[in-house]
Amino acid sequence: MTPIIEDEDRFANTLLTNCVAAILVWNDVLQCDISYYFRKTFGKPSKVEELKKYRGSSQGKNRANPKILKAIEKSSKPPRIRVLEHNVLHHDLGFHEQKAVMLHNFPIGGHDKKSKDCFNEKYPTDGISKDCMRSHIAADLLREKIKKHQDPNDAFKFPTGFSTKEEIKYLKKNNLFVQARWEKEGSNDAVEYYKIKMEEKPYPNEWLGKFWLLMPREGSNQPIGTGSNYHPRILDGNQSGAACIRVPDMPGLNDIRIPYEDHCLINETDLETIGNELNAEPEIKSDYVDDEDILRNLRNTLVRNKLFTKKGNPQIDHYLVNKLFKPLHKTNREIRWYKNQIKKEYKEEKETKERLQLGYYDFRETALKDNDGDNNNKRKFDELVKPIGLGKFCKWHQVTDGFEEKISKRIQHDKNGVTPKKLLTFVTFPMEAGYLKSKNDDKFWEWEIKKFSEVCEVTIALLNPTGKEYTLFDQSSIPS
Repeated sequence: MTPIIEDEDRFANTLLTNCVAAILVWNDVLQCDISYYFRKTFGKPSKVEELKKYRGSSQGKNRANPKILKAIEKSSKPPRIRVLEHNVLHHDLGFHEQKAVMLHNFPIGGHDKKSKDCFNEKYPTDGISKDCMRSHIAADLLREKIKKHQDPNDAFKFPTGFSTKEEIKYLKKNNLFVQARWEKEGSNDAVEYYKIKMEEKPYPNEWLGKFWLLMPREGSNQPIGTGSNYHPRILDGNQSGAACIRVPDMPGLNDIRIPYEDHCLINETDLETIGNELNAEPEIKSDYVDDEDILRNLRNTLVRNKLFTKKGNPQIDHYLVNKLFKPLHKTNREIRWYKNQIKKEYKEEKETKERLQLGYYDFRETALKDNDGDNNNKRKFDELVKPIGLGKFCKWHQVTDGFEEKISKRIQHDKNGVTPKKLLTFVTFPMEAGYLKSKNDDKFWEWEIKKFSEVCEVTIALLNPTGKEYTLFDQSSIPS
């Protein structure tokens, strides 16, 4: 029988480059559909009808799954094909296939032996681990419940309770919270603001801040202080909690209690993500979730889900990364900033490892100051630049390759308001290749020196990270 594509009209004007889909074969004995989930990449943009030729590929490329063929023969109904995702980024395709398999009879997944209504016998390998996928799906399910709880028109509500000031202190003291925002100095302004508001009205029923608790396994509605196995954790409301502790007349906070079964499969990184989302800034107000919270969550998401290329570069445009920003009301420009920060961190980390392997020195100012200046980088720096004679200059400073504009800033913004007559600028490089390229670009450095010649005599010293040599450019370098 010819397969039927569900909602085929939806793809009338769409050509597919890839997709994740399911074949559903009716079983007359079990009186239910048996599903097979698969992904397919097309050699060229194709019409959705191409999927009608697909019968599974467990025996290799373009070789039909014999179990599916046999099931179709026995069925009284034609098989159906349901397109779940289409035309996604190539590196996200495996993730979506994994998600489709795991969603089937979640949380065991369609690949589990207990799933009798699924042809998939293995969890797909291209993507993230089974535990991480369970966490991702469980987190999405919790998000939906949180939305329903927050909707005044929805009948669903989580259990609620009251956390006393002493109980909140206990949770804080014992680090029983998901986000590390308690200790961040950057949140002090918000805590102080909440404190002032609480002092005006120290009545829990009039406080609009939300105090979300993740309840433990033994009894979701147990009192907070009834034994070590009964302690909840704070998912969100850290700043409200901190303010409550500082206000003598505030007895505690009303809380919202998420039952254990709703969060037990969610890992720490995904819980942090939900906490950040609960702190998401409204579109008309800034200063909600902290930048460092978002960056930390980005780092954790990449590491926990192993979202790296074979060369060790972060997959910064992966579906799981892009998903972090959707509830946070961030602009495209802000999102690019966060992603670029992460890319910069990993680039510097790789360069640091490579420098160590090659035996390069780090002549940046931060490295020279390590251990109060008692380090190999500083000793080699002093040895290398000694012949230059630092005493000949009014001032010396350094810039990293690519930040030459700091030369003019140092001339124009001297702390004492005095323009130095003779300035020495050290230029540092992470790798020798950068040094050699810059060394050969004498025209650029001649222009830099000439540019400042009327106000200051600038000398440029390029430092080779091998510690073997430096290259000087000064007024004598400029052709007369």
